[in-house]
Amino acid sequence: MRGARCALSPSYHFAYDALSPMPRSARALAFAVFGLGLGGAACGSDALVVTRVVTFNVPHDCAVGDAAFGVVYARGDFEPTKAREQGVRLADRVAFSAITPATLSLTVSAGDPSVDTDWLGEAAVPPAGPIDVLLWPTGLRCMLSQGMGAREGGALAVYDGRHALVTAGRSAAGVPASYVADLATGTVSPLAVGLLQARIAPTITPFGADALVAGGLSADGVRPLDTAEVFATAASDFDGAPIPLGEPRASHGAVALASGETLLVGGIGASGTPLASLVVVDPKTRRARTQGLTQLAVPRTSPTVVRLASGEILVAGGLDAAGVPVPTLEWLSADARTAAKRPRDLVATQTHAFVALPGGGALAVLVPPTDAIGFKNVWIIRADGGLEDAEPVVGLTAARLFPGTEGAPVLFTGDRWLQWRPWVGSFGALSRALSNDGPDSDLIAASSGGALTTDNGLALWVASNAGDARLAGFRFATRGPFVAFPSALASPVTVDVATGTPLYLSPDRLVTSSTTSLRFDPRTGLVLAPEAGVFVTDATFAGVSIALDVPTGEPPLVVLRDDAGNEAVVGGVACPFPAGAFTTGTSSSLRVTRLAETVTVRVAGGADVVCAASVPPFGALARVQLGLRGASAQARSVAANVKITRTGG
Repeated sequence: MRGARCALSPSYHFAYDALSPMPRSARALAFAVFGLGLGGAACGSDALVVTRVVTFNVPHDCAVGDAAFGVVYARGDFEPTKAREQGVRLADRVAFSAITPATLSLTVSAGDPSVDTDWLGEAAVPPAGPIDVLLWPTGLRCMLSQGMGAREGGALAVYDGRHALVTAGRSAAGVPASYVADLATGTVSPLAVGLLQARIAPTITPFGADALVAGGLSADGVRPLDTAEVFATAASDFDGAPIPLGEPRASHGAVALASGETLLVGGIGASGTPLASLVVVDPKTRRARTQGLTQLAVPRTSPTVVRLASGEILVAGGLDAAGVPVPTLEWLSADARTAAKRPRDLVATQTHAFVALPGGGALAVLVPPTDAIGFKNVWIIRADGGLEDAEPVVGLTAARLFPGTEGAPVLFTGDRWLQWRPWVGSFGALSRALSNDGPDSDLIAASSGGALTTDNGLALWVASNAGDARLAGFRFATRGPFVAFPSALASPVTVDVATGTPLYLSPDRLVTSSTTSLRFDPRTGLVLAPEAGVFVTDATFAGVSIALDVPTGEPPLVVLRDDAGNEAVVGGVACPFPAGAFTTGTSSSLRVTRLAETVTVRVAGGADVVCAASVPPFGALARVQLGLRGASAQARSVAANVKITRTGG
């Protein structure tokens, strides 16, 4: 009966299917999953019987042994428990009780003693149907199935978090076919039709549930094109309706805006000179527009375009009309209607990479000229637009940056894998990189500096393989948006034992041993100067509670930020702390809870105070990041013993 409640004991079973070849040479370990219940929620009409199939796949050329043993972790908008994880020896039939209808993602960590290799996998759980997880061996490059033929001037991008599109370019045999790779199964499939118009070096961006292939050069490599095409996931091919762009555009930059629209930036036009213009393409109307958009202060071809955590768009690099590298950084508003900041110059180089940081701003790596001495090749571009040079990378000959977990992007230098250390202010060796194979001989260049996937633990590129092109990947971590935290980010916060620096938090600026505006004191906690901030890495939240101690009576602002960069600031003007709640020099505590459209504040065990209706400025269903920021009204803000609890949607 509706309204009746009872405890349920979900029971799921993996039915092992023999390790066997799958279509297109993907290898898979298949399990049938049967389940009952909502993980302890209401029974009666709210109960649900589900039957799911979970298949563990491995890349084509990286085999897993029969002795592999793993742990599957179920994630979602709930606190992790032992009931939501299960050890599995892959050759056994085992009871499995972690997956419920509330499960939104699976994380898999497995070991294979027969080859001394660890395997990692991360996959979203769809509302119904089978679940596929692709397991990658740590420290090794693997190639997926299906060669795609040699080509130049092609394009590659992940468009929905699960699929990658490889298209365009030219080869000695003519116009190469287009391919879609499934990053959950490891299979690569050719499209029956492919592009309507041959293109060289177009851009690809997510376009709703589809992908937009825009501009580029004609098949002879001479004429910029004035149309875009849509790869439609429902049809598994291009949809046959080109979108006019208004003017020809090639060698441009592109990025998906928080609105879901695609922004095309700069490039080369029909006259052969760099463009300053922008164009937005709307996935709902399938139309392009230039009305109401700003223009670049510096026209350029081949710019790198990055959407920042604030929602703003960073335009960097590129070439001017004389083919000289452009040093000017430009910031555009989230809707590209205005300039968000004044332009600033950075060191100009022919080869570079930029990637957004979760705390705000971006990380830049610049390949120096061969004769450069004392060249500063690593920079932090702060959220406020300030520039700070970090410790240089020695022997840098190439730069490919990929988003990384823990606010630590991963860099391939041409012969090494390195990882940014945000609380040290320098690059260090990537601990999981046992192989120096990487995207040093790319057949397809990546837009936006190499950030080809929304998965912060996976690098993806197209590699040469005996004269053929194959999609290659390297997984170094698994931390999706539903990542689990310890029961408390321990006193004062969770610390990396090896480095003595905080985990789960990313600073919004360069942090070194001499930084005073933002520092971590193991005895006191986080100390933030006015406007300095940190954000919780990787995770997003539907409902969440953050509790922290304020040991000196100087509370930080608590920031809730959605994907568009809209912020609700607790402790700010719209949602101030209760009058007289904190006294400098006196220890206190603070808890902020967000559930749907309601944000509440509780100080030192007092009653919950609901923030004003204007907070938050985002919708009830929006997922948010969490951050702490130094209050401008006090010389410093101090936080310790931070604890984060998911409270559901």
